Amino acid sequence: MSASIDRSSVETNDAVTLKFIVEGEGNLRGLAAPTIDFPGDFEVFPPEVTESVQPSGDGLTGSKVFEYVLIPRTPGQRAIPSVSMGYFDAA
Repeated sequence: MSASIDRSSVETNDAVTLKFIVEGEGNLRGLAAPTIDFPGDFEVFPPEVTESVQPSGDGLTGSKVFEYVLIPRTPGQRAIPSVSMGYFDAA
């Protein structure tokens, strides 16, 4: 899993995009969007989800991308909390 943001500084009421990418083997199509506790003064839109999954050997491999548009509604410095996801590794 990796995360990135399109810019590290924005003005109040300007949008910023936060992207989470999950890559690996298995049923990525069934993977739900991560639960994130965004600061209360952010307007958060539902994530746009894209996936690229293909058959590979004994199963599936690929990636699933979650893109959130965030708009800070008050001035000041904010931190986006860390995100964790559980997974099962059969190997």
